[in-house]
Amino acid sequence: QSAATDDDLSAFDTLDMRNQSLLHQVEIESQAASFTVSLSLSAQVLDADRDGLPTAWEIANNLDDDDPSGDFGPDGDPDHDGITNIIEWLLGMNPQVIDNSAFPKTSIERITGGIRLTFPTLPDRKYQFQSSENLGTWSNFGSPHITLPSDPPASLQIDDTSGLPRRFYRMIVTPAP
Repeated sequence: QSAATDDDLSAFDTLDMRNQSLLHQVEIESQAASFTVSLSLSAQVLDADRDGLPTAWEIANNLDDDDPSGDFGPDGDPDHDGITNIIEWLLGMNPQVIDNSAFPKTSIERITGGIRLTFPTLPDRKYQFQSSENLGTWSNFGSPHITLPSDPPASLQIDDTSGLPRRFYRMIVTPAP
């Protein structure tokens, strides 16, 4: 049986084994007494037409993943509900169904000393509450919340105990970095 060895820098060798993860090994060598190595991990989302909509989502929602234009692209609206495909994907909606009523909303409840904001979350997204006292200038309110691809749908809660007499809120949802 052959083995995977990385004894050259021109090609990475792998050994494909049934029902096992495919690992990538990198060997680092230094003549110095000490050195630092940085490692960065990332996930790759397939997007054949590079329109910002994941291939799996486009296929599941009967969109052409080879065509980034018109109703198939991020600014398309095949169900004519006024919500673009990119927004429907970010918020977990169906671009083939008029589902304006499913648009997620922030719920607000009174708590001792202030209010509690709650917003539904989906996997693989970044959520950031923002607040404003005049609807003109917005500032981040609380820390951003990033959900992992393996996270189930849930809710994000944050309490505002600032005591301000009036404040406006909005939620910014983007793909997870």
